[in-house]
Amino acid sequence: MLSQSGITIAGKQGLVETTEHDGVSSTSYYIPIGGNRVFVVNAGPADSQVWPQFETVLSSIRFAP
Repeated sequence: MLSQSGITIAGKQGLVETTEHDGVSSTSYYIPIGGNRVFVVNAGPADSQVWPQFETVLSSIRFAP
């Protein structure tokens, strides 16, 4: 594991973790959404040129009440 930290997405607190395997880093987001469920997003490679577009998509996530 390269790094692990807290994150808030759509008002819900979770965890973001960056790992590396065979020289390629990837990032995973884990957000508990209730009812023993976890919303997971895996993205990679973490150093991709399209990362800014991914961050735009990530910031647009909303959870229904």
